[in-house]
Amino acid sequence: MSAELVVTRAAALCPDVREVVLARPDGGLLPSYAPGSHIGLHCGPELRNAYSLTGDGLDPRHYAVSVRLDPAGRGGSRWVHGLRPGDRVRVEPPRSAFAPVAAARHHLFVAGGIGVTPLLAHVRAALTWGRSFRLHYAHRPGHGAHLDELRALCGDRLEVVHSAAALWATLGPALSRQPLGTHLYVCGPAALNAAVTAAAAAAGWPEQQVHTEAFAAPPAAPGTPFTVRLAHSGREFPVGAEQTMLDALLAQGAAVPNLCRQGVCGECRLAVRSGRALWADAGLVTFAADWSLRFDVVMSFLQLHGPVPRVHTERVLPRAHDFLLRLPAGPGFRRTNWTLTVDGRLDTSTETYPEWGRDRTAVADGPLAEVGDRLFLRTEVQHLIRLPYSGAVMFLIRTYLLSLRELVAVPAWAARLAAVLAELPPDMADYKGLTRTRGAAVEWLRLHGGVPR
Repeated sequence: MSAELVVTRAAALCPDVREVVLARPDGGLLPSYAPGSHIGLHCGPELRNAYSLTGDGLDPRHYAVSVRLDPAGRGGSRWVHGLRPGDRVRVEPPRSAFAPVAAARHHLFVAGGIGVTPLLAHVRAALTWGRSFRLHYAHRPGHGAHLDELRALCGDRLEVVHSAAALWATLGPALSRQPLGTHLYVCGPAALNAAVTAAAAAAGWPEQQVHTEAFAAPPAAPGTPFTVRLAHSGREFPVGAEQTMLDALLAQGAAVPNLCRQGVCGECRLAVRSGRALWADAGLVTFAADWSLRFDVVMSFLQLHGPVPRVHTERVLPRAHDFLLRLPAGPGFRRTNWTLTVDGRLDTSTETYPEWGRDRTAVADGPLAEVGDRLFLRTEVQHLIRLPYSGAVMFLIRTYLLSLRELVAVPAWAARLAAVLAELPPDMADYKGLTRTRGAAVEWLRLHGGVPR
């Protein structure tokens, strides 16, 4: 739901970029947001544009956006550049399709021009939560928005360049020497995004660890005319070769949420309503283990499991996807999953990471004698059941915890866990969040569980 905010500050950052700060008229808190989020500004009576937020998003009392003037645009940037303190603006709440991956070992940021705005928010979050990062910032001389602020925030973790050749001189080698578990985030013109994505693919980066956001869409080539059908009403509309589906629907009076109308912000994205696809819908998660239902909802099965190591080269995901699509209604299917958790904590979701993220390091670096009581084997028994009427697959999880001290009461269990932890490939250990704790766990099991070295 949109809200009316007031401009509290408006100032030029460089010749063509203006920063506008918005707040509630009563000075109260605004909805928080993830780094990489954007808000929609009503730029006059008929135009809405999406602009990236540059703050940290934690309990904000203001929203700040930095907007580059586009003389050839639809008029939104000119309208924003005309705002003055005291003006009232109708604002759509924050949304994000470009959030950081909390479990990443390192974050590599690449910004082109005004594409630095969402990555400034990423930098703030990385500093808040102690995440490893580096930012490559390419801009024209004299047009570096937020440059002084980024220098103060990043220190020697900032690379500033003014040409494509200079960017590739630093970024090219960086793409080939990143630690396992690094995620790449790119925001800039479409050509920059495409070039960096292609270079990352050539360097062997998994597709799921490369994230892009464009601040403008490339010109669309004429397409093939088709007909779109609205699932609920059954109404059908033609879409011409020079027309987007969104424009066709809006011309016919269909109420479709939208902001940028360029295919950039993701506001008008629609889910597949027919065909062979499996999507996460909604539900209740009491205790999530290193993931977030709020982030995963409306993702496909393949997107949800994209970051899992090895599944693409070994074709595990397509086989699992096909298995679930063929799952008959009835008793369902049971599987197990496992990890280690500290102090018997059940809720290790992405949203609560500030509460538990440092516990792993504390156990790994603390006294070995405490490991048996603080470190728990966490086992999930998962049931997947096809519902007979809707055809949906219900996903149920029951979680069991057992401290290492309790586990060694069964020597075979201690030996098995120690062997699995010792042999787990580094990329899989990193994905399961075991990199910091597995060494301490194996050492304690060998010392107190009778496990041979």
